[in-house]
Amino acid sequence: MDKLIENAATCELRSVIRFLNAKNIKPVDIHGQICEVYGENAMSHSMVRRWVRLFNEGRTNVHDEERTGRPSLISDVLVQEVEKKIHENRRFTMTSLAKHFPQIFRSLLHEIVSIKLNFRKLCARWVPKILTDEHRVKRQGSALQFLSRYEEEGDKFLSRIVTGDETWVSHVTPESKQQSMEWRHTTYRHQRKRANRH
Repeated sequence: MDKLIENAATCELRSVIRFLNAKNIKPVDIHGQICEVYGENAMSHSMVRRWVRLFNEGRTNVHDEERTGRPSLISDVLVQEVEKKIHENRRFTMTSLAKHFPQIFRSLLHEIVSIKLNFRKLCARWVPKILTDEHRVKRQGSALQFLSRYEEEGDKFLSRIVTGDETWVSHVTPESKQQSMEWRHTTYRHQRKRANRH
């Protein structure tokens, strides 16, 4: 096994990204090569994507830009640590996340999650309210009507049924819509659409 390059400077990793991106290598493959040479924790996949985007937009400098006024408290290392916590539990709240980073303001954590990492909170599943007796009767009536039509028309009836989006069943059963919400990357919906086409 080749020896890993440890404690590489951030600008060195960015230079590698810029070089491989110029050769039209995909971000996922760039991240794989970085992990292979520099180790699994050298840079997160989302950070590689971010720098690929910046270079594609015309950035050439691999060093941090000088800022006027108070320096930013957001570092690449902090962003990676926050992303790691997100992947451990996508149903986290800002309050629970802040417990892992007590030295960081909640507003700063929210900026990292929503802007730096491009995550937003989505409802993982639809959670109905408790059914009333009227709702139960209507559902029973609909089910009986479906069975009756199936007996009369057979499989032809089934081919005319239009279903909605797929349902993801989790071993966690949320009691409310709020409890079911998860943090998802902004590319999540796009990736699912592409996967459903194949």
